[in-house]
Amino acid sequence: VWEKPFSEDNKPPDFTFGGQKNGMRGSELNSPYGLATDGKHLFVADTNSSRVLIYNKLPDRFNTEPDVVLGQKTFNTNRYVARNSRNNPKPYTDGNILVVSDDYNGLTQIYKHLPNESMADADLHGVLKGNYLACGYKDMLYCAGSSGLYKWETIPEKPKTADYWSAFSFQQVEGLTIDDTAVYVSDSKGNRILVYNRDTLTSKQKPDFILGQNNFKTTASGNNSNQLNYPGQVSSDGKHLAVADTDNRRILIWDLPIKKNGQEPAIIFDSNAKDGFSPYTFNLPKGVFIYNDRLFVGDTGNNRVLIWSKLPKNSNDKPDIILGQKDFYGRKPSNAKDGLFSPVYLAFDGHFLWVGEFKWSDRLLRFSVQY
Repeated sequence: VWEKPFSEDNKPPDFTFGGQKNGMRGSELNSPYGLATDGKHLFVADTNSSRVLIYNKLPDRFNTEPDVVLGQKTFNTNRYVARNSRNNPKPYTDGNILVVSDDYNGLTQIYKHLPNESMADADLHGVLKGNYLACGYKDMLYCAGSSGLYKWETIPEKPKTADYWSAFSFQQVEGLTIDDTAVYVSDSKGNRILVYNRDTLTSKQKPDFILGQNNFKTTASGNNSNQLNYPGQVSSDGKHLAVADTDNRRILIWDLPIKKNGQEPAIIFDSNAKDGFSPYTFNLPKGVFIYNDRLFVGDTGNNRVLIWSKLPKNSNDKPDIILGQKDFYGRKPSNAKDGLFSPVYLAFDGHFLWVGEFKWSDRLLRFSVQY
């Protein structure tokens, strides 16, 4: 806010309001995209909080509170971030419990039983908060965020402090997966996958191994066979570890266990077509899930999920099933019941495939997949 007309270039503002946090209180704003005034009142489109704020007089200090809110019941609510809704959902299930991380709003929701109806309320809301979260459950609840890896011995009855915390920090968490022996965290901006041995997790503050880098100090991207470029989801079935190497437009698969830093993958599934789009080309794939030698890929930029009934050995092995498009040539986004709009995060328990859509649709969809 400048209280007087400009008299010189690059003059700093007299004060800033709303910019301290991306919160839900009246004095906080989250991506305000529109302003209007009649000289007496100020109207603010607080876009990502799904509301319009009205100030009955023009703000004159950094913590000026609005007088009226439109689009929400109170200044502290966002009906699009509730027990039955979320943004950029990341599902994880063991077939009984469904854990959903909200990538955008930085919260975690837990369904103690798989929901069987649309718009079902989660049993737990806000177990862990913070931007770029990913959580998973296998006997215990694990969550990773920018400040480290957290573990709860049991599913809490209400949000509570984790039983264990590893302070090794991540630049931006995109995915987390768990098998009987290890926890794997995808750090997209760090261009790396961190591997933690579950048996020794509580006695170590640093991961046991790293993939995509040769040491824990470097974070450079690359397209060599043992490098990563903004990896997305990571998935393990106990025999293989699959990683969506998003900006390299490929899927990498390692044989388990991981035995050293910078280990080479066993399979590089690169479907890029030299002349542009082909029916089997990946376009920024962010989602991957591996289950009993079956492979699921969230082909995000092509608005589809591709399914292989047998684990592909090379790029010549074609998928058996496509979701979100009528055939392998379709790419258009759709939020119809039989369409997909930027599908990203996947989870499969042998019966149901859960697909979390990104940014523009924000749906969490359940498919019954038969073999």
